[in-house]
Amino acid sequence: MILLGLEIYFYGFNYHEPFHQPTSTILTMRIASRRLYVPLISTASAILQTSSAFVNHPPVPTTAVFRRSSTLTRPMSASSDQLAPAAKKSQPIVQYIVLRRDLDWPAGAMAAQAAHASVAAIAQALEANHEPASAYISPPNLPHMTKYVYGVNTLEELEQVRETWKESFPLESSAENVEGSYYWWVEQPENIPSAFASWPTERTNKVSKVVKKMNLSFF
Repeated sequence: MILLGLEIYFYGFNYHEPFHQPTSTILTMRIASRRLYVPLISTASAILQTSSAFVNHPPVPTTAVFRRSSTLTRPMSASSDQLAPAAKKSQPIVQYIVLRRDLDWPAGAMAAQAAHASVAAIAQALEANHEPASAYISPPNLPHMTKYVYGVNTLEELEQVRETWKESFPLESSAENVEGSYYWWVEQPENIPSAFASWPTERTNKVSKVVKKMNLSFF
């Protein structure tokens, strides 16, 4: 049995040396067996090189830094706003006014006919609790009120507009002295029918098709 005597002495920091001097590691080995001399010398040399590298170039800490990632977090439950169906976009509320061109009245007089018919139609719609009329004159909508003013050439054409509107948009409940969702303006004291004004209504596809069917042109 081969006896191996191995004495390893490690000397760490030398506190007697100036602070700026590099720290050295001294390894002393005593080998009792010549047969293991070469392998142990190689091992000792490797240890010395590793120790020297460690002292002169200490390893950089490799602590992993984990950051929260939105892709790694658990899926969040959908909010009530995301689950709720999209609100139906409301249609703009408009009013249609039709004037007679054949009256040959001054522009100011015709503007007054349009104004009379428009205000009368809105007042009548409010009296009938027509919701679009209330929304039409609400403070937030006042800067956005929209009117379409058309013209016809004869009284017969104006009457045809009235009949088409009455048939296309009948009232759900009959109101007193109200024939339909419009106002038929008759100028007094001349007693001359001069303008037609619809109640404020949402500009739906049906409304647009009816107006297009009338084949009207702007006044």
